[in-house]
Amino acid sequence: TDPTSDTITVTTTDALAREDNGLISSGIPRIKEVARFSIERTGSLEPQTVFFSVSGSSDPNTAGSATADDFILETTTGTPLQKSGGLYAVTLPFGIGEFAFEARPLRDEFVEFPEQLTVTVSSSADYQIGASSIATADIHDARDDPEFNKYYIATFSKDAAAVTATSASGASVLVLNGSNRVAVVDDFFENLTSTQTNSHLHRATLRPDGITFGSGPVVESVTDDGTETGNAIIGPVTDYNYLIEPRAGFTQQDLINSLEFDNPKQGNPAGTTPLYSNKHTMMNGSGEIWAIYRRQSASAISPEAGAEDRIPATPPIEPIDPATEPDKLRRDVARFLTQATFGPTEADIEELVYQIENVHGGDRIAAYDAWITAQWALPQTLVRDLLHAVDMQEFTLRGYFDSSRNGAASPRPTTPNNWPGWSSQNISNFDSLRIGTWQKPTANFPLTGAQENALDGNVLGSPNHNNRRRVQWTVMTRAQDQLRQRVGFALSEITVISEELNNIRQHHIAAARWIDMLAENADDHYRELIEDVTYSPLMGKYLSHLQNSSQSSSGVPPDENYAREIMQLFTIGLLELWDDGFVKLDETEFNLLPTYTNNDIKELARVFTGMSWSTNSANNTNWDTPSLDRTNPNSSWYGQGPGNLWYSSRYNYPMAFYNNRHDNGNKTIAGGKVISNNGSREGRYTSEGDKDVRDVLNYFAGTQTNQLSPKSFSASWSTDPMVNHQSTPAFISRKLIQRLVTSNPSGPYIYRVAQVWRNTNGQLDEVVRAILLDPAARNLADTELNPEFGKKKEPILAWIQGVRAISGRSRVTFDASVIAGDPVNFPNQTHRNPLNPTSNGDLRTFGYPQSEIDKFVGAVAYDSTGQLISNGDGTFARLPATLMRINAMDGGGTSSLNQTPLKAPTVFNWFLPDYQPAGLIASYGLVAPEFQIATESSVFQNINVFWASHWGTNGFGGTTMGGTNGNSDAAGYTTLLGNSGNNHSDDNVIVDYWAWINRHDNYSEIADNGLNLEQDKALQLIDDLDALLFAGRYKLLYPIDPSDDGTQTTQGNNIAHFPNRNPRETLLYYITDTYNDSANKTGQWGKVRAALYMMTASPEFLIQK
Repeated sequence: TDPTSDTITVTTTDALAREDNGLISSGIPRIKEVARFSIERTGSLEPQTVFFSVSGSSDPNTAGSATADDFILETTTGTPLQKSGGLYAVTLPFGIGEFAFEARPLRDEFVEFPEQLTVTVSSSADYQIGASSIATADIHDARDDPEFNKYYIATFSKDAAAVTATSASGASVLVLNGSNRVAVVDDFFENLTSTQTNSHLHRATLRPDGITFGSGPVVESVTDDGTETGNAIIGPVTDYNYLIEPRAGFTQQDLINSLEFDNPKQGNPAGTTPLYSNKHTMMNGSGEIWAIYRRQSASAISPEAGAEDRIPATPPIEPIDPATEPDKLRRDVARFLTQATFGPTEADIEELVYQIENVHGGDRIAAYDAWITAQWALPQTLVRDLLHAVDMQEFTLRGYFDSSRNGAASPRPTTPNNWPGWSSQNISNFDSLRIGTWQKPTANFPLTGAQENALDGNVLGSPNHNNRRRVQWTVMTRAQDQLRQRVGFALSEITVISEELNNIRQHHIAAARWIDMLAENADDHYRELIEDVTYSPLMGKYLSHLQNSSQSSSGVPPDENYAREIMQLFTIGLLELWDDGFVKLDETEFNLLPTYTNNDIKELARVFTGMSWSTNSANNTNWDTPSLDRTNPNSSWYGQGPGNLWYSSRYNYPMAFYNNRHDNGNKTIAGGKVISNNGSREGRYTSEGDKDVRDVLNYFAGTQTNQLSPKSFSASWSTDPMVNHQSTPAFISRKLIQRLVTSNPSGPYIYRVAQVWRNTNGQLDEVVRAILLDPAARNLADTELNPEFGKKKEPILAWIQGVRAISGRSRVTFDASVIAGDPVNFPNQTHRNPLNPTSNGDLRTFGYPQSEIDKFVGAVAYDSTGQLISNGDGTFARLPATLMRINAMDGGGTSSLNQTPLKAPTVFNWFLPDYQPAGLIASYGLVAPEFQIATESSVFQNINVFWASHWGTNGFGGTTMGGTNGNSDAAGYTTLLGNSGNNHSDDNVIVDYWAWINRHDNYSEIADNGLNLEQDKALQLIDDLDALLFAGRYKLLYPIDPSDDGTQTTQGNNIAHFPNRNPRETLLYYITDTYNDSANKTGQWGKVRAALYMMTASPEFLIQK
């Protein structure tokens, strides 16, 4: 028979191939699942060679297109088919009418929508093509078994399109199946501003700044029937099936790429933006809240079960030899102090280096450990006491007690015989449940509300609440107990209240006590912190459980704010976690395990009912003798307001339970935990409400026993999930690591810290020690040059570090002394009316003890050559401490930090822990929380603060003593800059330029480096500032090599430019080309100012490594 008469067809015998076909129950891989094809002929028996091509999908709206990278064609015995001239050729032997072959998928790391592979018989003169000339098969990434699900988790926050503020919160979870065709969406949220109108999935857009996302087109309308014309699902979404379909001009693969927008292995096109869920409301028609999906690591297996993969052996900490690696040692010392304090000074670094070399035999980790122990042992510096003294001082300077000025008040206030203070500055024994530990003022408040109101306003003015901020800036910048204050600040960004709420702002003494409470608990059990947070009336006001009544007593369900946030933000998070931060899955269906449901919130809200004031003290005469009762408070107190802004005690003491307002029934909370108590006293717990709270906090935050005094805790965290919740150790450990060390801690790092949490029952001083001393934080080989390690410094921290490093200070000392040489004249400067403070400048006049002043340490002192002044014992001299009279720093305008302590915009802090800016950071799957407040305008506003403080000739402007120039003059703070004008400057924060001018002039020439003497001096100035501000990274990253500068060009106004110069070289040549050394030191001053300003505005400073 003539073979040219043969008819050739191709058919699909198995239309589905999978890259990952999973394992059978015994753990053995399933037989490979391949697509199968058959080429058949009818006609002759003669040998026949058949040609065919392979292509992708003919319709990109239905499937992706398989390419040669996705599969290999082979015989049923595994022999690869060969391609020639763009075609495959197979030979049917004599008498054989069929040839079977397979398409075996090649495993890759891409997440892909199903791809189609098309086999087409090619024409030939040697045969005829039959009716079935094309066959297709699909390639899937994996089976649709739950084990292949991918989990995308997001937290709701204010939508980019929202036009009003919102306090709504919640979360959304999108689970994509193994073949990437269908996703299931679940979410929950509460507290929308107005009626919800719609629910969508969108693809974000990228804003012009290139780092922030904006609103984008709808890719799925979430409706009751899954169609675009269906009714919008109003309220939380449960088990919503989202079919991945083309929409808004995007293919299925485009949408999957959006889910994987932060996966560097996905190979996404430039500009790929994420998918997000959003909720529309009447007041925010374009969207009120959104949740940007981000893939999370999830597993049904504990980290210990797969230790070889998830938790490798703890790596050793690399040694550093002080004798042969002095620069490397100083780099790590500077890094350690940057992580553990509000920024190192040069003296801090050298003192710790001395301890390493002379006390600990070169063992830096032993020295760091000893430093941590010594820091925890320091007496706490209290914001409360300093604030009160500064308030009393300001009332005095404004004339409130001056009979010649206070006639508007009747009777006229008089200077008290004893200024009120506190009998003790040790609050370490404070116990929210024991009145005997609550400290009270030592005297009445020296003003009545009527007197203060009469003299406020246009008469004498008032300090209002501003001194709380000034004092907090002072404590953060100058307190000796830096570690405690730094961890306290970190805790303030986890358990958040905010003076954005007027009651908190106005009752500023209570706000100061809140700050002190956080710092006091920085070395206690986390359980103790959460107890104090729960009983705080400030938190009660902020999250609505103050005067939150049971439904039986009020007729309405109790408020749920605190119940939700104590779980979502303060303890267990949204989803159950393994100790390495992996999201936990159930072992059978591989589903996510939410830590709580909406019903759990409602049940928990019943616990936090019946809490209100523990005192009726509301006038100035009983400020020091408040009537305190937390066992049986007077029922009339329950619904009363907070009282006078100055001397009402109601916000100053923990809340008490009112039994008739508390829901006394059993409650079943998260995890099925049953809270069941009676009203009998039990140890510290005097009511059923106390015992309900005890059981809740023991479950979420660590077990505390019923012992009356002192408080005692279980030695370790229970592994029983009905005793202690298993998510808290990893959830809070990660947050603390992010606040102190790095935004993206590895799973093993989180795991090691969580084990310390478990072994100490959440003892925070040991948890912090573990964070700071872990190999992940200390090994320079893994950190200094690792672009994925570290964190952006939030503006508060960056600015305080810059001020501390360069000895920034005012001239206002605590005791009215004048620092030698003040006012300092920088080159070509003059000052008039040198300061001569009166006794009213001495805070001891107002009852502030010398022992409290001694808790502060002033700016570093330098000698006439710009060197540290040794005390001879490994320590170095400091100047007397001065006040930081800085007010709010978030006021916008051209110069702002966009942050002020205790003024976060919401309970979610200034930034979310999982915030991802667009671009390179997101494309690598990393988070960078602090970038959430780094907008195009805010970056320039931040830099302009450094322009004032580190370039300006008169420092960063503080607030005038006494509020007016006249009051400042009367107090002896009279210094004016220049020969004219009325620019009072004693309260300004001015850095120590002279130290660096003098050091610059005393540098020596460096031999044989190709630079002249002036360049050598400038280089040494830059390198010394680098060691202080950048932990030596400038010198590490950027060598000086004039030979590779490139060919000179000009830019702008004929400015010389060398295209290959690195940042260190650019700064060097800029300051030496721009400023010439001069006899009157103006040139050197220009170099110092330019170096300081440009370096504090650089990425090397703003990114903490």
